[in-house]
Amino acid sequence: MRKTQFGLNRLGFSGLVIDCNPAGDTLMKGGYFNNFREGSFEFYYPNGQLERKGIFTANKRIGIWKYYYKSGSIKQIVLFQDSELERMPKFIIINYYDKCGQALVKNGEGKWKYDSVRINVADNYSLKTLSGSFKDSLMHGRWELVRISGKKLMKTETFRKGELLTGQTFVSSQQEYRPYPIETMNKFPLKQGWKFKQTESFVFDETAFPDIKSETDKIKLLNEMLGLSILIPDKAASYKGGDRSMFKTLAEYLRYPVSAQKEKIEGTVYVELTIDSKGEKIASKITKGVQADLDEEALRVIDLLEDKWDAAVQNGKQITSTLTIPIKFSQPSKN
Repeated sequence: MRKTQFGLNRLGFSGLVIDCNPAGDTLMKGGYFNNFREGSFEFYYPNGQLERKGIFTANKRIGIWKYYYKSGSIKQIVLFQDSELERMPKFIIINYYDKCGQALVKNGEGKWKYDSVRINVADNYSLKTLSGSFKDSLMHGRWELVRISGKKLMKTETFRKGELLTGQTFVSSQQEYRPYPIETMNKFPLKQGWKFKQTESFVFDETAFPDIKSETDKIKLLNEMLGLSILIPDKAASYKGGDRSMFKTLAEYLRYPVSAQKEKIEGTVYVELTIDSKGEKIASKITKGVQADLDEEALRVIDLLEDKWDAAVQNGKQITSTLTIPIKFSQPSKN
């Protein structure tokens, strides 16, 4: 249950928002502005104990966030830095404590563990444990994602002073591990992220409104039905399944050319896509290449993406636009 004010003029929340369970207990409270999370937020356990608190800016965590155990003792203090995507936040673990209060990470040094996290990497959103080490406040060494059920290793990533060296993931459909050259494992997923997606969107019944194909169609229909002048926000073209789904597909089908492996050629290929006003991919080209075989493979795997794109919107109209996708190739770590 959500207590707030909803503005039809912008199809969004503004002001204080309070989420409660059916019994009326507060689970979350925070501020919104034009349907963006803005300002201080607090989240609570079902027992009423504060779980975490911090600041959102334009739906992204920023600054100091504090996390607590159900007992009320401090769990960790995290500094979120400005990053382009909330799904891959840049962060520093300042301090991390076990349930007895012992510091496992102190001043950005030590071993960190995230229990019972749901990350859609290598399989569905099964419960997993994510663990790794920090050195000089940067990810360093081997990080592992282990499915709790059966203690199955699902993914590894190896870092040196914050830079990804290599990674591999378990592909369930093939029952094998494959190189995963792009860092896509969210080290600090936003809990309740799927709930935000549900509560912050305005949904039409598809059976009653079969012609609603996009956010633009939705807003235009509301304007016609209610006599409103709802603003259609500008947005960039995007993959319908989201970045996580896109990179998961790319990683599953990416093949490191044997010739490049033998010559130990590494690097990131940047591919530019053109998405037309109907959401169809009409062109792709290399804007920054590495080597012929790697460039060719990057184009090949990009072309495997299904035409599930949302067109960019500008001044209330869907337009043709471009977006750039990085494809990273790196040699497997020998460590």
